[in-house]
Amino acid sequence: MLKAKQRGGRGFAVSLAIMVENQGDRNSQPAACPLCGLPRAHRIFTRTAYGHVWHLARCSSCGLHFTDPVPTEAEVRSFYQGDYHSELQNPAFMDQAFAPKYRRYLSIVRPHLKPNAATLDVGCATGLFPKMLKNAGYRAEGIELNSSSAAWGRENYRVPIHQGTLDDLLLSSRKFDLISMTDVLEHTLSPPAEVRKVHGLLSERGLFLVTFPDILSPSSRYLRVLSRAIGREWAWTTCHIPQHTWEFSYRTALRLFTQGGFELVAFRRSQAFSFEPSKVGILSLPANLPALPGVNRYVGNQMEFLLRQVV
Repeated sequence: MLKAKQRGGRGFAVSLAIMVENQGDRNSQPAACPLCGLPRAHRIFTRTAYGHVWHLARCSSCGLHFTDPVPTEAEVRSFYQGDYHSELQNPAFMDQAFAPKYRRYLSIVRPHLKPNAATLDVGCATGLFPKMLKNAGYRAEGIELNSSSAAWGRENYRVPIHQGTLDDLLLSSRKFDLISMTDVLEHTLSPPAEVRKVHGLLSERGLFLVTFPDILSPSSRYLRVLSRAIGREWAWTTCHIPQHTWEFSYRTALRLFTQGGFELVAFRRSQAFSFEPSKVGILSLPANLPALPGVNRYVGNQMEFLLRQVV
């Protein structure tokens, strides 16, 4: 763990200091950007959730979007308590809702991953992706904070699922050839810290698969304008504050990965459903146009990065 913290250097210290400074401050503008450290962030959007007012702040220097004030660790945990994962404890639902994108993730990593490689899926929920990795011939494991989901996955998918966080694994001497964080990194309290933990858990030149939404995708930009036009904050459905502590673009994601010791191996886009037509009728249609075949790989609202550790 000490090694992982040392690798973070000044960037990690700045991010942590800003996080502590901003916690609980819901009236003033953010002190500085948690990615570049410059005092050029300002609030551009407001949402009420979990009994508090939250803001989406944007750095005019590096372009990072992030939740302001930064949620506390207790608040982040509270977002996912109770029956948050209950619907995932259903194999039929999981196969229909998640198996297609997990097969796509497998197609990304397979050309770059040696047979029988050791893999770890972080925030694996009930463990479908580790199960599919295992079926593909890899030594697959998962780690999940929700104890109920971890237990269900161990029993039903028959894959090793640790209950806890990456900090628990950093205390061991474990190394992995592939670590995946699919729609997870943006939920963490400090993405720079998590990226550096992954770096410390990978074998030499190991792979890191990361996916999350693009806050600047055409779908997201349209829904922001729609939200403002109809005066309904909920209409910006591709903005997920405060659950997403950071909202990434391609540029800010690459900056984070480069600072964390990774280089880009492969990148592609896909389109997640952006809006239920029943909400605002025909006004929702432009948000889902990027889902058209042949279009989603270029302008889709989901980004999928395969990275390699730089030693």
